[in-house]
Amino acid sequence: DDPELAAIRQRRMQQLMAQHDL
Repeated sequence: DDPELAAIRQRRMQQLMAQHDL
């Protein structure tokens, strides 16, 4: 897997978690 893709995936997961927290 590409490290860039993994970073983007992690960032997206974090954003989703933040939205859910709201």
